[in-house]
Amino acid sequence: MSKEGWTVYPLEDKNVNELVLPRRHIIDLRKLSREENELTGLLYGVPRENSLYLIGYLQLGEGTRSECQFNPDYRWFHNEFAKRVKKVHPGLTTVLYHNHPLLSPDEHPKEVIEILKDEINSGIFDYLLDYGIEPSLHNVVAEQTRQLSEADIKATFGRAHILITDTERLGNNFSHINAYKFDPNSPLAGAELFKVAPLSEKPEEIRGWVGGVCSSMKKIDYNLRN
Repeated sequence: MSKEGWTVYPLEDKNVNELVLPRRHIIDLRKLSREENELTGLLYGVPRENSLYLIGYLQLGEGTRSECQFNPDYRWFHNEFAKRVKKVHPGLTTVLYHNHPLLSPDEHPKEVIEILKDEINSGIFDYLLDYGIEPSLHNVVAEQTRQLSEADIKATFGRAHILITDTERLGNNFSHINAYKFDPNSPLAGAELFKVAPLSEKPEEIRGWVGGVCSSMKKIDYNLRN
């Protein structure tokens, strides 16, 4: 599939309900959540049973504090890499990701801040207390970053879009990874989340299989760059 000149392989399997990441990628995405500007790219994965195992990722663009898009300078490399991996691993799947930087209240329109203040006073954000978070203006603004914009939804292809945010949840190591589900036939498109799990929790046989896929992808990457 080509999306405006970019080769993508959307997640289409409706049975996939879990995204599995190696610990190093979880750490990398945590670092991404603290970036000052929006960054975007693709996560590469291979499905197995009801899980999508995310093997690697490639940053494809950097934007401003509030928007980003793919840089065409990276198009050839990504397209060639994806096509070569697809030949070796026919199940290759690409998932769009980007981050929402944590904006200060001063970076939002005054009318938006006034609405948020009213909602805080009315108790709408009291649910944050369940996660050990005080519903202050700063924390509520952070909570708002977890929402996909209309432009984000329009850019989504396939059944998944991963939004990275600088948000914390008590007892949740994956609170910065908002893995949104999409179903064109559902009014809840972009409202539900995939379960996110670390690869370390999977059986040794699965981890070995993922390691093999990762090694072959690294070899393809190396051959393209040298």
